[in-house]
Amino acid sequence: MSCTALPSGYAVVKLVLSGDSIVVIGTPPATGGPAPELQISLSGLSAPRISRHSEQKDDPYGFASREFLRKIIIGRQVKFRGDYKLGSGPQTRLFATVWVAVINGNP
Repeated sequence: MSCTALPSGYAVVKLVLSGDSIVVIGTPPATGGPAPELQISLSGLSAPRISRHSEQKDDPYGFASREFLRKIIIGRQVKFRGDYKLGSGPQTRLFATVWVAVINGNP
């Protein structure tokens, strides 16, 4: 059984996909090129789903949960620690604990 280290560190939130999934962007490499991006599912949280296809319906409050998280976290620096991964290949999902700095009592 191989043990691979799970990603952790600091990054800026680029995108909120749903009430429980975000995309973060790291620091660009010194050699140039694009900054690394990482999709994170928040550990221990299951938010209502937003449909990705027109023939499906959103779960109740799916859009509201995404907007709530977006208002709090978009563009902010966060600290994250990978907890576990599920799936294999391109369908692998990283689940992580994410911390947001509190400034002047506001998240």
